Amino acid sequence: MLPGLRHAVSDVRRGGWAKVYRRLWDGTMGPDWPTWSVWVLMLAHADADGIVDMTQEALAARGGIPLDEVRKAVARLEAPDLRS
Repeated sequence: MLPGLRHAVSDVRRGGWAKVYRRLWDGTMGPDWPTWSVWVLMLAHADADGIVDMTQEALAARGGIPLDEVRKAVARLEAPDLRS
């Protein structure tokens, strides 16, 4: 599970979409569309505990996102983000 995904899923369940997206936008993701696309795809496939049980190849195939962009996005999402 990616750092923060469980917390984000919890926020979303409580109606906190705006809070989650503002936190991410203020962070290093900013206008980085591939990372945003992968993030939203992962949210859509997360289970009740915030776990995404998919390979990067499966994410690329389901999202129609090039695999190299998925890999870069996952690396960005896994990295500490002191701005968010």
